[in-house]
Amino acid sequence: MRILQLITEKPPVKTGFARSIGEIVHNFLINFNHDLQVISTQDAPTLRINKIKFSLIVPKLLFMKKNYDIVHIYGNSPFFSEMCILIFKLFRKKVIYTYHCDAISSSINNSKNYMGGLFEKIYNKLHSYLLKLCDITTFTSADYAKTRKAHAKRYFITPLGVNKKFFTNQSIRDFSKQPRSILFVGQLQHYKGLHLLVKVAKQFDMIVNIAGKGVLYSELKRLSKDSPHVKLLGFVPDKKLLELYASHHFIILPSITASEAFGLVTLEGMAGGCVPITSDLAGVSNLSRETGYIFKTGDFDSLTKIFTEIGSITDKELEKRSRASKEFSKEFTWEKCVKRLNAMYNWLLHQVK
Repeated sequence: MRILQLITEKPPVKTGFARSIGEIVHNFLINFNHDLQVISTQDAPTLRINKIKFSLIVPKLLFMKKNYDIVHIYGNSPFFSEMCILIFKLFRKKVIYTYHCDAISSSINNSKNYMGGLFEKIYNKLHSYLLKLCDITTFTSADYAKTRKAHAKRYFITPLGVNKKFFTNQSIRDFSKQPRSILFVGQLQHYKGLHLLVKVAKQFDMIVNIAGKGVLYSELKRLSKDSPHVKLLGFVPDKKLLELYASHHFIILPSITASEAFGLVTLEGMAGGCVPITSDLAGVSNLSRETGYIFKTGDFDSLTKIFTEIGSITDKELEKRSRASKEFSKEFTWEKCVKRLNAMYNWLLHQVK
């Protein structure tokens, strides 16, 4: 089977999306004998006008050979995703679309940002129409699919996985240690809800470590300067990340928009024994519902209540939740993920056009 996967990011880019793609491709090559080609916007030249870069990926896709059985597009990324759908449906290819997350945050649609809200409405309408052209749409969770599956011709649920290296047995976590420690891992972007995290954390003595880099680094540094318990660690390589997961009591994902749809770092933290704390966003809260804590998205009082609760948790209860979180994360492996994808590819391949 000849498969083309089209994406915007792949390793060595350091994002959760790129990490996911890297794991999927790696496990496909190990477990199956398909002829798999991966093309991203990184593989095409860019045109720079002043400070703005434009990828020339579309001309490359138009003029390349299209002798593929399946074309798998990972989105959403305006307008890369839409152009890929149009090009390959024009050439009558069987197309699978992975709805990784909302491309445009619904939070921009407010009275203070009329143009942003208008652009969002136009884009979403266009995207919904093009989604109907795809043979299959996949989502990472049933919750996230609920309000998005209506425009899909047919859909499948394919949860992401966690690399086995995160299931470390070398725990250096002390369940009796006070104050409790909380870890955030990810890009320092607005939709991650980090302003809320820092504001709440400043009320408590708990250790809050923020690992990652991004546009908010300087702003968060300034916001947390009066709190010695809140630290920005910057970019952390995987070896150090394993140590952080193995030593912290909690992993937190306080995202505030549907641009967050799953939470790969939450799963990795749970594999390392961290108890999850997440906002109640669809998809994101799925991972914390069984063994962790959920707070109302963007709500100061709700997250404050969680901090108060975990501040008084007993050592025994904390250890119990830690073990349960680790056990729960074992249900999510990349091997399972690619087996689901492979079954979907085979099913679609044998469907009559």
